[in-house]
Amino acid sequence: MIKANNSDITQKLVPVHLKEHSIPLEIMLYSRNIPEKNMIRPALPDDLEDLVFLLENQFQEHRIPFETGELSKAFKELLNREELGLVLVALQQDQIIGFAAISLAWTLEHGGKTAWLDELYLLPEYREGGLGSKLLEAVIAETRQLGCLAIDLEVEQEHFRAENLYKRFGFEKLQRSRWAKMLREAK
Repeated sequence: MIKANNSDITQKLVPVHLKEHSIPLEIMLYSRNIPEKNMIRPALPDDLEDLVFLLENQFQEHRIPFETGELSKAFKELLNREELGLVLVALQQDQIIGFAAISLAWTLEHGGKTAWLDELYLLPEYREGGLGSKLLEAVIAETRQLGCLAIDLEVEQEHFRAENLYKRFGFEKLQRSRWAKMLREAK
């Protein structure tokens, strides 16, 4: 499990036990061309605490307000209801160091089932080593296997590293902006 200590990130390794589950081996191991100690696999319910910690870190990096309880609740729902989407985790040895969260949707624009790449995050010290590319490759493979016709995503303005990653994989910048309206009451 990874824990935050003020502004420093301290890391404590907790083995990830791959309990009996029905995940095909080819989905679990997206480790081509990256060191053998790295792996990408579908997230398990036991990964919840690490996933929330990583998302909190991402939101802090981008100055996005959040409530830990709401993040945990949303992740738990996504992990337990495969019709909503999926979460992939990137591991170094047995430590979760990143993740991708994908939500499924049906859009008229793309003519059917699509994926929304809600989040793709690696801890800063693990960036630039190719694992982000492998995580994105896994996202593309998994969403294609699920029958998705497209993957949509958003990138923070001036987040050029992320833009370059997506461009390398054939994503195109759309000429529109994203808008949102919260439908639940603010706490």
